[in-house]
Amino acid sequence: MPRPEFIQAAKVKTSTSPLITSLDYRSVERLQEDLSVKILDLRLQPLDGVNVGTITACLMAGCKSLKELILTGCTIDEQKFETLKLGLEVNESVESLKLGLNLFGPSSIPVIAAALRPTRVRVLGLADTYLHVEGAQALAEAFSGAAAPPSIMSLDVSGCSFGDEGMQIIARVIPQMSLTSLDIGRNVLAHVGACTISDALWKNKKLRSLGLCDTNLGDDKVAAIAVGGLQFNRTLTHLTLSANPIGSKGMEQLDYMLRRNPVLLRIDIENAPVAQEVAANVNSKLQRNADLHKTWWLLSLIAEKGSMPFDSNLRLAIMRYFVPKQLPGPSDWRPLREGRPSPASTPEYVQKRFVSGVEVRVLKEEKPRLSILSIKTTSKDMPEDKAENAVEEVPEDKKESASEELPEGKKRKCL
Repeated sequence: MPRPEFIQAAKVKTSTSPLITSLDYRSVERLQEDLSVKILDLRLQPLDGVNVGTITACLMAGCKSLKELILTGCTIDEQKFETLKLGLEVNESVESLKLGLNLFGPSSIPVIAAALRPTRVRVLGLADTYLHVEGAQALAEAFSGAAAPPSIMSLDVSGCSFGDEGMQIIARVIPQMSLTSLDIGRNVLAHVGACTISDALWKNKKLRSLGLCDTNLGDDKVAAIAVGGLQFNRTLTHLTLSANPIGSKGMEQLDYMLRRNPVLLRIDIENAPVAQEVAANVNSKLQRNADLHKTWWLLSLIAEKGSMPFDSNLRLAIMRYFVPKQLPGPSDWRPLREGRPSPASTPEYVQKRFVSGVEVRVLKEEKPRLSILSIKTTSKDMPEDKAENAVEEVPEDKKESASEELPEGKKRKCL
């Protein structure tokens, strides 16, 4: 049986060191010396216990350049992973680990999660592993809540034969997961599972990418996900719906959802010919969201940094144009330009009692200023003392200007 090879990454274009061709003690020394090895790719190469021990020795040797370890389809079972776990717990450079298409079972999921808890692995791939419903339950318990590995940000469990029941189990714990990317594609999804995912998207506040490729999503399931969850979600930016039988009605629901969702930036609908023909409106709204995202990023940078290479008047004009009307006016932006936080304005409320006896709190209205032109009553309609007081409250300069505008007959009454 030929030995597997270390496949050098394409991230480093030139390297003076020769390619590592065998798994022996020389490989450990080579990984320590050659800083151009970024990816160790051994996919579809059957590994025995000796080879796994050599990889573990490489990880324990402290190779600081290795970032990604691909062991897809390498016949790794629970016993071999116990050996590999010793190297992962010590290594501090590996950020991506692909373990798909191996001999794992549902009982291996808690072991993998416990082994990754002290590591810096951010991306975990378990695709094409037969886990079924029991594996979905183990994933839900191991990667949600306080027991989840804190460093894992992306999880790929596509093609794990969950079924609709397993998809519902995973969807229920999505709001409790700290993941930013989740791929559950190539699993059968029924209408109940689609509604469960919709409810999870409505509650989730961290997930940014969701993969639903080849999950048998029709128009009714797309409508359940779009109108129920995506319409109110404000974190998801990338959605994969490729290889699904989506028709024109499903695209209409996505278009209706995008009228109210300004966050979603990308929807993949490859290998869906009917959906691609009627995707013009959806693409236009996604472009609108991308433009809004760039504008909002620029405004957030302006608000955080404070000082900008603009004139103060131009700075105020930009803020007046983009800030909504319900926020404080431009006079309150002066502390922000100087780097000081501006105090929030607190509205004043007063009690108002209706004829029916119901009391409510309403905003306090400002009293209008008193002017001589607003006085319509004469001395005949009110007592003499009140009429004199009403006239005395008017300043002298306003009396003279008002007396010039009034007719001769009314000047005497005012004076």
